[in-house]
Amino acid sequence: MSKDKWIFDSREVENELPHPPQRLLDGAVMVKHNPVREVFFHNGYFIKRDSRKNHTFAKEFAAAQKLRRRKIAVVEHLAHGKCEDGNYLITRGVNSAVTVEDHLFEHPVSEKFTAELIDFLRQWKRSGFFHTDAHLGNILYVPEKSEFTLVDVRGVRRKLLWESLPFCCPADVMRFIFNLRGHVTFAKIEELFSMFNCRHPRHILQEMLKAESARLLKEWDKRKRQLFNAYPKFSCQNGKSLVAAQYKDNYTMFPAEDSENAGAEFAASFFLTLFQIPHRRVCAVDLEKNQVRRAPELQGTPGTENIHEAAMPLDMCGLSHETSDWRCFRGMAALNDLNNIIRARMFQ
Repeated sequence: MSKDKWIFDSREVENELPHPPQRLLDGAVMVKHNPVREVFFHNGYFIKRDSRKNHTFAKEFAAAQKLRRRKIAVVEHLAHGKCEDGNYLITRGVNSAVTVEDHLFEHPVSEKFTAELIDFLRQWKRSGFFHTDAHLGNILYVPEKSEFTLVDVRGVRRKLLWESLPFCCPADVMRFIFNLRGHVTFAKIEELFSMFNCRHPRHILQEMLKAESARLLKEWDKRKRQLFNAYPKFSCQNGKSLVAAQYKDNYTMFPAEDSENAGAEFAASFFLTLFQIPHRRVCAVDLEKNQVRRAPELQGTPGTENIHEAAMPLDMCGLSHETSDWRCFRGMAALNDLNNIIRARMFQ
């Protein structure tokens, strides 16, 4: 007798899904995975499976229901289950939606988009909830409808009393805005902070930059391992080539070039992308042939006038931003294992 236990959003959802619901995995495509969690997509449904016995999706499921009752746009959480082969969460996909993070990779930030995002964040601020994992990958965007929808709400909780004060700028709202860096200027981020009653926007931004740099440097070894192990968020395997996730559909349009150390160049480009420092991104490598494919344009900030800003959190401001010679880095101990960056031609 099966020991599976499922909770459904409604009787209609229970009748809509197959029995048992994990049958949705038949023919599903894996879209993301790590050692304990996998995400699949099939026929309009996303299926999360977690292998940890002590983990359940009940908290995320309950958070989504609370948000819907408060008229906050959130992906429809259909069911969660505790099963013998793991714990499951099933959500419905949003048609034509991409994450805000992915949208900004393809499109520049417009005044219209900024105004729409600010309206959504104002609604979120009034909701009485706080998002502990506030980043642009957790907001879906439908460009045709100018609609935003929250996804992955397991980090949502009720606001504490001091977080609800009307004259305060909630930390999660600031975090969402902060993640626009690399797409808008620091001055624009300060302006947006001020719109949410942040009293000292420049100081707050500087402190957030320091904290973000420290976090990225601390996690660098872990992120580098994920990059070379084809973790879908960062890279994918295509035959003998390792491809940066952003370029998985179009990397062959760039010519292959011989390299003295393709792996080091790939890792260096990934590191600079994390810090949003302009360079010619390495979009794919063949580690056996020691070849790289490089995007032709400088990418990382809206324009060369902001290169100086992009370097600030790493204490890399010793060079004039008029020069393209970025080989003389200061304060970058994490790049010691990437000595090939000097020969990489990514800044030419």
